[in-house]
Amino acid sequence: MKKRILAIMLVLPLLVAFAAMGFTKLISLTVPQMPEDIRLEYAQNEAFEFDSFGGTMELKGEVIPETANAALVWSSSDPSIATIEGSTLTFRDEGTVTISASLEDGSLKKSFEATLLVAGDTPKYIKVNYETPTEKGDTVVGLWDYADAAAGDTKVRHAERVVFSVLPSKSPQDIAVEGLPEGSFTVEEGKISFTPPAAGDYTLKISSATDAAVSGELRFAVKDCVNVYSYEDLIRATNKSESGTAMALRVNLESEANLGRVNSRHLAYASGAPYDYVSFESTYDTNFLKNSKMNTKLKAAVVFKADVYGNGHTLNLHDFAYPSEYDPATGIAIPGPNDVFADNPLAFVIAAGLTVSGQGNVGFMAEGDGITLDNIVLKNCNNVDDLSNLNYVGTVLEIVGDGVTVKNSTVQNGRTVVRSFSNRDLTIENCILAYAREFIYKQGSNQFVFPTQKSGLGEWNENAKPWEEAKKDLFNLDRLPAAALEGDSTATIRDTSFFTSGIFCIGMDTHFAGEFLYKWVGSNKDNLKNLAATSYKSVLNLEGDVKFYDWKVASNMDSSTLVSGMYEGSDFTLDIYNLLKRYDETYGRGEIIRRVNGVDYVHGGIAFFGGGNNLSDVFLNGKSVKATTAGGGINDDVYVSLSVSLTDKTVFSGSLQGMFYLAAGEGPFYFCIYRNSYEGIGIHDSPFAQ
Repeated sequence: MKKRILAIMLVLPLLVAFAAMGFTKLISLTVPQMPEDIRLEYAQNEAFEFDSFGGTMELKGEVIPETANAALVWSSSDPSIATIEGSTLTFRDEGTVTISASLEDGSLKKSFEATLLVAGDTPKYIKVNYETPTEKGDTVVGLWDYADAAAGDTKVRHAERVVFSVLPSKSPQDIAVEGLPEGSFTVEEGKISFTPPAAGDYTLKISSATDAAVSGELRFAVKDCVNVYSYEDLIRATNKSESGTAMALRVNLESEANLGRVNSRHLAYASGAPYDYVSFESTYDTNFLKNSKMNTKLKAAVVFKADVYGNGHTLNLHDFAYPSEYDPATGIAIPGPNDVFADNPLAFVIAAGLTVSGQGNVGFMAEGDGITLDNIVLKNCNNVDDLSNLNYVGTVLEIVGDGVTVKNSTVQNGRTVVRSFSNRDLTIENCILAYAREFIYKQGSNQFVFPTQKSGLGEWNENAKPWEEAKKDLFNLDRLPAAALEGDSTATIRDTSFFTSGIFCIGMDTHFAGEFLYKWVGSNKDNLKNLAATSYKSVLNLEGDVKFYDWKVASNMDSSTLVSGMYEGSDFTLDIYNLLKRYDETYGRGEIIRRVNGVDYVHGGIAFFGGGNNLSDVFLNGKSVKATTAGGGINDDVYVSLSVSLTDKTVFSGSLQGMFYLAAGEGPFYFCIYRNSYEGIGIHDSPFAQ
């Protein structure tokens, strides 16, 4: 009996590390530092005039934040119009060219269109830009603005402003305007102010009054939504709006460190008032917490309840979500005593002083059916140089609703990046999902099947059916209810890139279903009884051009320090790197580990984890990735799909190996991983460099 209790004390840390349901600052997963942004001193539509061909100018830009200490590499799309050496542009011929500034490693790039021309007094070109520029993609303008703060959520009609100039600069500046009704706009000193009369698609054309052939255009969509220019506006449209207000984000709401970005304001109240957040009940299994009379509440920093048009802008919660202190021994960020948001996830179960984690705090929540998040960047914190610094920042985007769509967006920097449990018809399309301490995307269910004698908390008793009989209610498909087999969680991820996870890109979750969670053997702790269950089925469809940029140094997945030195004489090894190597040798036939210059790399693709009865399915362009045998599932030139039993002594070794399944359950782990021979995505490739 005592040996079994000791076993669970040793097993739970592995569940924490390998099933990615826990955290520890002892794991240090270093990734290259990536700057946040490139700041250029130019509009998207720019023009330069020179006295003569061969004239030069110095291009100006910088990396944000300045502490990134990275150099810019400038380039021209057409050397016949402009050549660039270093940061010096030389004018070769009149025309339009794309000028780009990139980091030396190509991991970040920003461009603008520039028209180059010879000075004079005859109109040749009209430069036109929004006074509040779009960060990326098409511009969406809201019909409404919020009135001043004293007016609450009162809205007023929005007046948009466009700035223009006729070039060369000595040309007459008189213009004609088309595309707006008479009386809806004014023109004064290089600026057009107009109030869109209704929602719809618009084309604003500005022509020279002396030469109608010289013109410039802006195309934009007007939506029946409110424009957001500040954190106060954001909170009025989200947390403080009962049913939610559709919004068009018109600025970057950034961390204090990144305010050097163009068109950026601080994501914080200007008055210095505390951040707003929403408290919500955890939607995962909180039976242990309730049995133990522990907290079951979590926090969400921003709750979207209606459509969001991001205009490519960023919402960055760093100053709210990032821990305020550092561990002096490791240099890893840890919560301080006054941190409101940065914290551990709630516990799914606690035993022997160790924690298996459940759901955590949420940066951004999409709450409601049919919500669309379009062309936005969501970040729980600034970019970090070590994924361990994401231990406490929470989930970036939590989905709570059916038919939610996230498209043309970037979601990054969290313990988990996107989490969707018990939601139907989630669509993620043309996105970048990046930088997760654990899984980039995690899917599962909040509905569970418990052994049949469970009819309510506290009703499990010593006369309950034996485990050998009870587990049939969890692992025999013919005993599971039809609703569980049908499932309640479906999602489609299309034409999307995953980048840099601490464990795997995708994790399909299931509830623990081991004997120790059915009845804590040798203990009278009621809070550790009646916890074994089977999750309802989840289905994920991966379609189109889905890419996993997640080659990592395999030794960085080492978690042996979690138990090292804790129990003298223990030979139970929690070395994930070693597990993968042995797994590769046993089932992968040498097809998983890639060795480059003496360093082993592995690709963390898709994992079905938990140890319980994982009913989940993942389909990659119609093909199931889930292995049905040790070598089953997808088995082509790109992917290998494998399964491993938790009782497999060729993978899990040591005198206590046989106890592993007693906590997690008897369900195998499944993996879908890039073959080590796959060259389509290099070890150092990045979707941000595209």
